[in-house]
Amino acid sequence: MYFVDLQDQPHRVAEGLRYANGIRIDENARAACTSPSISRARVLVMDVIKPGEVGAPSVFFDLASLPPASVAYPLAGPDGLLLDDKGRLYVAEYGAARVMLLSTEGKLQRVIPVPMQFVTNFTFLPTGQLVVVGAFQNDQPPMPGLVMTLAPLR
Repeated sequence: MYFVDLQDQPHRVAEGLRYANGIRIDENARAACTSPSISRARVLVMDVIKPGEVGAPSVFFDLASLPPASVAYPLAGPDGLLLDDKGRLYVAEYGAARVMLLSTEGKLQRVIPVPMQFVTNFTFLPTGQLVVVGAFQNDQPPMPGLVMTLAPLR
């Protein structure tokens, strides 16, 4: 994982993270979250010591603790990450057709099924709705997918 400074110079801040797809910085908690999707199905957190320096990663949430997904995919794992205004973390589980909502302490609050097996990322609209994107298949172009909105979660 790299940090790019204001002079556009990259600095390695973490090693050994295969496919760290989702990276989010929680500026209030001064923590960095990442989701190395293929190496293990976990969401990791690292303390931000200062710009360009993070502490050792620890497990924030292990997706192995979840019940099996409704669809099976051997490379399923965490992908996009999104923090809401309460500090909760949304985790897209690529290959499993679901999004997890985690508390600020890394506890599962909710599993949100979505119609796209290969859910990848999301964002919030100004209305508070959650926009979720993903593909129905990932092995043959054009890889049809869907962009959908969900009502705000309390």
